[in-house]
Amino acid sequence: MDNRDMKNVSTKQLSIANTAKKYPHEPITVLHPNLDLHWLWEASLRVRKNSASGVDNQTYADYENGRQERLMALLAKAKDG
Repeated sequence: MDNRDMKNVSTKQLSIANTAKKYPHEPITVLHPNLDLHWLWEASLRVRKNSASGVDNQTYADYENGRQERLMALLAKAKDG
Protein backbone atom coordinates (compact mmCIF):
# COMPACT_ATOMS: atom_id res chain seq x y z
CA MET A 1 0.00 0.00 0.00
CA ASP A 2 1.37 3.42 -0.84
CA ASN A 3 0.57 6.99 0.19
CA ARG A 4 -2.07 7.37 -2.53
CA ASP A 5 -3.99 4.49 -1.02
CA MET A 6 -3.83 6.06 2.44
CA LYS A 7 -4.96 9.42 1.03
CA ASN A 8 -7.97 7.63 -0.45
CA VAL A 9 -8.78 6.22 3.00
CA SER A 10 -8.52 9.69 4.56
CA THR A 11 -10.79 11.13 1.88
CA LYS A 12 -13.42 8.48 2.58
CA GLN A 13 -13.21 9.07 6.32
CA LEU A 14 -13.60 12.81 5.78
CA SER A 15 -16.63 12.22 3.57
CA ILE A 16 -18.27 10.07 6.26
CA ALA A 17 -17.47 12.67 8.92
CA ASN A 18 -18.98 15.43 6.78
CA THR A 19 -22.14 13.39 6.26
CA ALA A 20 -22.40 12.82 10.02
CA LYS A 21 -22.03 16.55 10.67
CA LYS A 22 -24.58 17.44 7.99
CA TYR A 23 -27.17 15.00 9.38
CA PRO A 24 -26.34 14.82 13.11
CA HIS A 25 -29.61 13.15 14.11
CA GLU A 26 -29.52 10.49 11.41
CA PRO A 27 -27.69 7.19 11.87
CA ILE A 28 -25.15 6.22 9.26
CA THR A 29 -26.50 2.87 8.18
CA VAL A 30 -24.58 2.16 5.00
CA LEU A 31 -20.81 2.04 5.11
CA HIS A 32 -20.06 -0.84 2.77
CA PRO A 33 -19.63 1.38 -0.33
CA ASN A 34 -16.68 2.96 1.48
CA LEU A 35 -15.08 -0.29 2.55
CA ASP A 36 -12.19 -1.55 0.49
CA LEU A 37 -8.96 -3.40 1.04
CA HIS A 38 -7.02 -0.17 1.60
CA TRP A 39 -9.45 0.93 4.32
CA LEU A 40 -9.20 -2.40 6.13
CA TRP A 41 -5.40 -2.45 5.74
CA GLU A 42 -5.12 0.99 7.36
CA ALA A 43 -7.46 -0.08 10.16
CA SER A 44 -5.38 -3.20 10.78
CA LEU A 45 -2.27 -1.05 11.13
CA ARG A 46 -3.98 1.04 13.82
CA VAL A 47 -4.72 -1.93 16.08
CA ARG A 48 -2.52 -1.94 19.18
CA LYS A 49 0.02 -4.68 18.72
CA ASN A 50 0.05 -5.55 22.42
CA SER A 51 -3.73 -5.67 22.84
CA ALA A 52 -5.54 -8.72 24.12
CA SER A 53 -6.59 -11.39 21.65
CA GLY A 54 -10.04 -11.08 20.13
CA VAL A 55 -13.11 -13.21 20.67
CA ASP A 56 -11.61 -15.67 18.20
CA ASN A 57 -8.45 -15.91 20.38
CA GLN A 58 -6.28 -14.49 17.60
CA THR A 59 -3.51 -12.11 18.57
CA TYR A 60 -2.17 -9.30 16.44
CA ALA A 61 0.79 -11.51 15.53
CA ASP A 62 -1.56 -14.31 14.45
CA TYR A 63 -3.57 -11.96 12.27
CA GLU A 64 -0.47 -10.33 10.79
CA ASN A 65 0.52 -13.66 9.26
CA GLY A 66 -1.51 -13.77 6.05
CA ARG A 67 -3.00 -10.31 6.68
CA GLN A 68 -3.89 -9.53 3.08
CA GLU A 69 -5.75 -12.80 2.56
CA ARG A 70 -7.56 -12.39 5.89
CA LEU A 71 -8.54 -8.81 5.05
CA MET A 72 -9.79 -9.86 1.62
CA ALA A 73 -11.96 -12.53 3.26
CA LEU A 74 -13.23 -10.02 5.83
CA LEU A 75 -14.08 -7.55 3.08
CA ALA A 76 -15.99 -10.22 1.16
CA LYS A 77 -17.98 -11.11 4.28
CA ALA A 78 -18.77 -7.46 5.00
CA LYS A 79 -19.94 -6.77 1.46
CA ASP A 80 -21.98 -9.97 1.22
CA GLY A 81 -23.85 -9.06 4.40
